[in-house]
Amino acid sequence: MLERFCATFRMTDGSVNSGEKASGGTPPQMVRARLGGCSFEHGLYRVHTDASAEAAAQFTDAAFPEFRGRFDYLGFDWLGRQFAADNKRGAGADPEVMMLEPETGEALEIPVPVSAFHDDELVEYTDEALASSFNAEWMAGHESALRLDQCAGYRVPLFLGGDDVVANLEVSDLSVCWGPMGKLRLKAMHITTRGLDK
Repeated sequence: MLERFCATFRMTDGSVNSGEKASGGTPPQMVRARLGGCSFEHGLYRVHTDASAEAAAQFTDAAFPEFRGRFDYLGFDWLGRQFAADNKRGAGADPEVMMLEPETGEALEIPVPVSAFHDDELVEYTDEALASSFNAEWMAGHESALRLDQCAGYRVPLFLGGDDVVANLEVSDLSVCWGPMGKLRLKAMHITTRGLDK
């Protein structure tokens, strides 16, 4: 696990721990133990540490209360989208992956187990999974890489009619991006639900 991913994606920050140090846990724990805190391709994809995974659980639980306590976080991309093991889908200790998007307010099922996510899904479907082409367009105007606590957040989220263009992006603190987006998502859901009840 992770060999193909590490051979394909260039690590631009952090360091890889030995396979021996990362063995013995669940697949999400093994991913974090091996690559926690590492950034790839200047922030295109970053792997959670145990601490940042706990922080992600807090702000995503606030934004997606219907999934509270259900996920074990793996990593996140340059847009702040969180990838997590969904403990209610898949086979026991090797569950399938869920992607939580702050910009659309959606949770998308990825029908791939954690053990194959990095080596198969991210390697074979990089653009679909990480919006790598859009990232290249955005990076053309940004010299510095995103830090582990940053993302390119939407000024106006897509679920409120914002445009999916570089001009609508800005560098944001990850938790700050998720906080307002989560509140706006819940408000939008409430308005939609009230509209359906009429």
